Amino acid sequence: MSEDPNQPVEVRPHTRSKRLEIEWADGHISDLPYHLLREQAPALPDRADAEGIDINHFEPVGHYALRVTFDTDEKATFTWEALRNLDPEGPASEAEPEVDVSQLPEIERDALIRALREVHDPEIPVNIYDLGLIYNLDIQPDHTVDVKMTLTTPGCPEAATFPARVEEAVRTVPGVADARVELVWDPPWTKDHMSEEAMLALGIW
Repeated sequence: MSEDPNQPVEVRPHTRSKRLEIEWADGHISDLPYHLLREQAPALPDRADAEGIDINHFEPVGHYALRVTFDTDEKATFTWEALRNLDPEGPASEAEPEVDVSQLPEIERDALIRALREVHDPEIPVNIYDLGLIYNLDIQPDHTVDVKMTLTTPGCPEAATFPARVEEAVRTVPGVADARVELVWDPPWTKDHMSEEAMLALGIW
């Protein structure tokens, strides 16, 4: 079995220059400035300019992610794949072949909903659509699907992985050329967003 290139071999913080260096299984080395990590941090308020920010602590999360604590006491969890994709010289920067959307079938909204109902919060036995975590689904003329979603709480430990899981689910739908997921916190999630089926499953009335 080939080794996953998105698994790190070594993680080297450089505190003086405020950079995080990650050596990957395929030999590639990512060099990520701390300010970039804060600007791209999932589940934290947007911050376009984080120059000068520091990181006080790094902590692995299982075998799939890294949690960082900024000097503002904010915490963010990045999957290894997300960190690899932040690298401007990493795989995310490679040009993908253009898709001839005229050859794609029409995207069915019901199919998108069915795909989203296959994604579950591991801590709650209800899918994210019936939980009311999906705020908006927009199908664009170029067959890109834009999704606005939220989480039950801003501190949810799944914040780093959920957008990628939702993108993956949406891309399985016939006709979808690309998917973009935006995590939002306004309006905040409440149980009023849940479907009747979800409330029944959780015994909430």
